Amino acid sequence: DPAARIVRIRMQDAITFNDVAAIVAELSGDPRIGEKFVALVDLTGATTAAITADEVRAVASSEMVAFHRRAIVAPDPPTFGLARLFGAHREMSYPKERVGVFKTLSEANRWLESGA
Repeated sequence: DPAARIVRIRMQDAITFNDVAAIVAELSGDPRIGEKFVALVDLTGATTAAITADEVRAVASSEMVAFHRRAIVAPDPPTFGLARLFGAHREMSYPKERVGVFKTLSEANRWLESGA
């Protein structure tokens, strides 16, 4: 939603490295997205059995669209853990970015709206 400066991404079923790489490439090529945008990544219904921790770390430390804030919704415990791993590595690699990981969509939306 360019007017609201938010990018909403929803992933379901088994998440693979190639799925994530395709989304990164698509967003990187979108000229409408700028630094003041936020991202809401909803992984409700997604499973992470097909992506490794090393692949998550590689994605997190790679060049991609720099969102002001990135909220990830991951209610499933293994998915939540990998999302936290992504967040920690992303913030270490790109200190100006903030990543929050949440169990519910409402928590993620509140965090994005708070600007905290």
